Amino acid sequence: MPSRALLVLAATLVVCATPQTQREAHAAQDATPAARFDDWLDAQAEQALSNGARKRSDASTAEEIRRRATEVRRQVLEAMGGLPAERAPLNARITGRLDRGDYRIERLVFESLPGFFVAANLYVPTTGSGPFPALLGTAGHSDEGKAAPIYQHVWISLARRGIIVLAYDPPGQGERLEYFDPATGTSRVGIGTPEHRHAGQQCLLTGTSIARYFAWDGVRAIDYLLTRSDVDPKRLGVAGNSGGGTQTAWLAVVEERLSAINSSCYITSWAELWKERGPQDMEQVLPGFLARGLDFSDLIIAAQPRPYLVSSAIQDFFPIDGARATMAEVRRAYEAIDAADRVAHAEHDDKHGWSQPLREAAYAWFQKWWRGGAAGSAEGDVTIETAEALRATPTGQVATAFESRTIFDVNLDRARRLKQTRSSATPASLRALLQLPDEFPAASAVHREDVGPTRGLRTERLELTVDTNLTLRALLVHPREQRPRGTVLVADGRESAESENASDEPGEAARAWAERGYVALELNVRGAGLLAPSRQDGGYSSDYQLAARAWLLGTSVVAWQARDLLTGLAFLEQQLPDPASERVLHVAGIVTPAGLFAAAQNDVNALWVEEGIVSYSDLAATRDYRAPARLFLPGVLEVTDLPELMALAAPATVHLVRPLAADGEIIRTEAHLRRRMGSAFPDNVTLEKGDRLLFRN
Repeated sequence: MPSRALLVLAATLVVCATPQTQREAHAAQDATPAARFDDWLDAQAEQALSNGARKRSDASTAEEIRRRATEVRRQVLEAMGGLPAERAPLNARITGRLDRGDYRIERLVFESLPGFFVAANLYVPTTGSGPFPALLGTAGHSDEGKAAPIYQHVWISLARRGIIVLAYDPPGQGERLEYFDPATGTSRVGIGTPEHRHAGQQCLLTGTSIARYFAWDGVRAIDYLLTRSDVDPKRLGVAGNSGGGTQTAWLAVVEERLSAINSSCYITSWAELWKERGPQDMEQVLPGFLARGLDFSDLIIAAQPRPYLVSSAIQDFFPIDGARATMAEVRRAYEAIDAADRVAHAEHDDKHGWSQPLREAAYAWFQKWWRGGAAGSAEGDVTIETAEALRATPTGQVATAFESRTIFDVNLDRARRLKQTRSSATPASLRALLQLPDEFPAASAVHREDVGPTRGLRTERLELTVDTNLTLRALLVHPREQRPRGTVLVADGRESAESENASDEPGEAARAWAERGYVALELNVRGAGLLAPSRQDGGYSSDYQLAARAWLLGTSVVAWQARDLLTGLAFLEQQLPDPASERVLHVAGIVTPAGLFAAAQNDVNALWVEEGIVSYSDLAATRDYRAPARLFLPGVLEVTDLPELMALAAPATVHLVRPLAADGEIIRTEAHLRRRMGSAFPDNVTLEKGDRLLFRN
């Protein structure tokens, strides 16, 4: 959407503004809080993209472009959380063969990690003399994975042209469902993208990305190919469409043994994708990708000087304008290294998918670089196999055939190791995790007006500056007493609070605190209430879309909210600076992790936590968790966990009201709470009994 960042900036300067800027500020205030927040978020993306474009434009010589490629590889690997360090035995075995005349299909199983099984099909030419060039066939987001008919067209057509194809199922598809339910014969969470999202969000907690496991499967698949005498080790490539195009792009960055590449229906630009479709599947969202100054063009530049074909559907939801802009940038880089003929862009006027013209462009591309253009590019007739005929496992699933480990299992091992090895959290490590400044500027309300008494309580509406060029709506509720007992900051992130936040009447909690003699600030933090997620496109929830945008920018909704709360606490301290007055923080729902981070870094006297999770370790250890994407904080378990934050809040008492296990169950006993926290029970934590807060009794 068009950015109104300048209007938001004007709103923050109202105190010292000219008449013209005052008019602009009032115009910004007239916009809905959600629209202003979206514009601020868009401006963050624009700035990150501008920084990345400047870095690429600074690399103009061949040597500078090579250095840029090296830096991109480093950044991508770092964002993935690195690749596994050990290449364990593949334990590869052929489980069956299909003879199809001019090619055969070998059904293959191997382990990319110990006990982590990959089901694959190997398409092998039966005419001509080897060793043959070999290509990884990376499947897109089809339920059947490698066996999807559209992909079989490619695998078979390449085999007929003298190219071995190793096609394998990605995690969560085909024979590799990670949440397989034997009773229903399908996934408990949904095949493909739902499985990727479910496991991928847990990977974030341990400082990794699910993309590392997709990439590692490809690396180990190449390792397998190189064990075969019929494979030419100097002619290795990768091709895939959609989600397979994503895997292709990652592999082209991290795997230098590849000599030719084709990514179909994935490459675009983030400037176009951000505004049109937004973030897509979990393996496509690397934490900090945009903050690191990266874009789609970097993924191709990192592969230089190797031949790289980008294929695009003109009507794709991966915007064609973005693909064209990216390719213009890439061509300039390849020209600078004297390799202009090694990059190409195939387009076809169709919707998303590996259409026949794009498939035939792939055949021509690999033949050009590996076989001197022989055999022609026309596809010809292809006989499609059933998914059952291509099964590499006896049961149709690695889960039931081999009791395969899953990404969840591997990530849980990592979470447990981190718990044993990480150092105690410090103020500096917490600030670094949340990207908070060492010192906050003085909190200020750039707009403040009385909205009349609310049930006898004086109430003010505020616009509170919480970040550069961003203000948030708040209500300040005054008690009847002339000498307040203290201050309380209320932030309610439950869905039920959204209607309360939409009016100038404070919610129940803020009123209750004011009735007890406290100055109560009800703050509408980012990602909740009026600023709850609103964008939704492409089958991805608005919750995921907002969380993923934050991850791409190198931050999180939790980090935003922690900053909002710390700013609100600082503002309240200015309103009632008496050191003897009590300072309380009251958070609920999705805001609870941010509340614990804020309390661990601020001298509050009491923290009330309603209906929130109690441990990120519990979230990492619960296979069938129930938690919104906004709760996931990348790298948190490398630094700390929520029970430690509770302890760091001491001497403040932490009152837990209806705390939640990761599966959504309300925790009602201390024994259950101890199990879910998975650590020593902090002395300053109290589990409140019943379903009402103490002050509501």
